[in-house]
Amino acid sequence: LVLNHEATPTNFTQHAIDITMTLTNGNAVSVVTALTALLNPLAKKSDGSYVWIFGGQVAIARLIQVIMDTSPLPTNCSIISPVADVNLQPRELPVKGVITINGVSF
Repeated sequence: LVLNHEATPTNFTQHAIDITMTLTNGNAVSVVTALTALLNPLAKKSDGSYVWIFGGQVAIARLIQVIMDTSPLPTNCSIISPVADVNLQPRELPVKGVITINGVSF
């Protein structure tokens, strides 16, 4: 008997990631959409594995990578906050907090 099951993490604490940034060119809605997808606690990589692990880290470099991969292509972005990579506690996974781009909150 072969069963195909997928376990999903359901017992976790949400850690809201608030982002304040400046964006040159690009599209704020595309950026918010991309960051929302990334900061989904159940987000998956192309190989089917989860992006986030308990006790992992939300790296600013990863946020910038996702922002710069949006369309239309931004010419520049600067993350004002968080000011450093965000370390998650053992039972935490990230969720989208307030995203502020060029003074406008989403």
